[in-house]
Amino acid sequence: MNGSKIKEILKLILDYNISNNFEGYDKFDGANNIFSEKIFKKSKLIRFLFQQIIKESPVNLRNLLLIEKKQNIKGNGLFVNALVKYFNITKDEYYLNEAKRLLKKQITLASKNFDTLAWGHNFTWQGLNFTLPKYYPNITNTIITAEAILELYKTTKEGEFLEYLESVKDSIFNVFPQVFEEEDKLAISYFPFKSYPICINIQAFTSAFLIKYHLIDNDKKTKEFSDKLMNFVIYSMNEEFSWYYSCPKSDHPLKKDLPDNYHTAFILDSLLDYYKITKNEKILKIYTKSLEFYQNNLFTIENAPKWTTESKYPYDIHGAANSIITFSKASEIDKKYRDNAKTCHYKNTLSMMKILKDNLNNILLRQFKPQKQMAIQPSYYPKRTAEDGLIFWNRSTKEIYNLIRAVTKPFPGAFTFLNDKKIEIWEAQPFDTRLFDPYIFPGTILHVFDNGDFIVKTGTDSLLVTNYEGIKKDDLLKYNILTQNNCFEYTNPFNYPANL
Repeated sequence: MNGSKIKEILKLILDYNISNNFEGYDKFDGANNIFSEKIFKKSKLIRFLFQQIIKESPVNLRNLLLIEKKQNIKGNGLFVNALVKYFNITKDEYYLNEAKRLLKKQITLASKNFDTLAWGHNFTWQGLNFTLPKYYPNITNTIITAEAILELYKTTKEGEFLEYLESVKDSIFNVFPQVFEEEDKLAISYFPFKSYPICINIQAFTSAFLIKYHLIDNDKKTKEFSDKLMNFVIYSMNEEFSWYYSCPKSDHPLKKDLPDNYHTAFILDSLLDYYKITKNEKILKIYTKSLEFYQNNLFTIENAPKWTTESKYPYDIHGAANSIITFSKASEIDKKYRDNAKTCHYKNTLSMMKILKDNLNNILLRQFKPQKQMAIQPSYYPKRTAEDGLIFWNRSTKEIYNLIRAVTKPFPGAFTFLNDKKIEIWEAQPFDTRLFDPYIFPGTILHVFDNGDFIVKTGTDSLLVTNYEGIKKDDLLKYNILTQNNCFEYTNPFNYPANL
């Protein structure tokens, strides 16, 4: 699927939810039905049974039980984050304004139990051994919202968001008590009271948030706290580089504690975020090994996300959605997670062979039922031509890198010019964001290595080119600016501005 189509889908999803004021259901909102709240409000067991039945039912019973759609606090945090990221892709101010509007609402939904910012659920949360009132804080919703605020601050640099971030940090330090501390490691509680066993994944993504915030507040305590949380995550890891949900492993008869899909993904993403800032090689080795475990043990042979290592069902949207994020982020570290034109062709070939194998006999025997296409406005994508491989060096490293791998062999390839000589680039990778002066002109060759590999300045940072044709190393050393070449006439089917 091409980037343009993905953006179209993202826009449809965001526009739909904006039009519905971001309201919906939560899998744990079942205890908030008319019977639980009016008749059985004193019975934890009945409230819990209602919650579980509604959560597990293949039929949505919420309308029958008068459970209303509402803004979900965790969902709000995720939507703010997504809206900001979509703005950063499209530069459409509408989505940035929607992110600000939704965050303003989110601030009003923060818990009133504490002086600093922390968030809970917008419904009564019924567990087997606890009942938590609406808005009572938990660390998950607090960090998810904090990550969204961090994206807003990095994008806008508005001081208001910095104040919110500092308030959240105070909540992490003071509202959620420490439930484990030993030398260089610690863990915090899921709730503002000490709760056991200790939830592992929240230590990971709290650590990741703090290490990212440390780049802004430069507070030694922030980094130390982050380091200790991550050390606990490593301490609680199993021998095969996996994690249970809790530490020590829960032995509850109704909930078998096994490595599961999306909580493992949360830990993996947090490990990578932490590594990218700290450059701790020990973390990278653990990340690589645990990523391998995740891929080999938490997906079916058809690449569907399993629930746990021992259970295929239920298929869960958390696992499906987060696996896309996790493997996309993994591609920044390991080439085997990066598709290019060639690998996509291979995968398409195998997929088409499987479809034919599964369906050809029924087609020949006419044992199938035709279905009409959906009555919606069809979309189309213009045909790519060889000239679409032209590289514009003032675009971001990510855009240029994605172009190169999208049009590499067997396609004609991405290309640029050096002193009127055409260079076809077949393979490259993002290189570094800090080694070179950010004001160097895009397209400048920053360094040529002995083996012929060379680094180019992009609109954001730098790109390492490792496989190319059309020029010799000596020529790379003579001239230092790659261009679009004024002699080359580019006809753009997408109507990009001519000066890109």
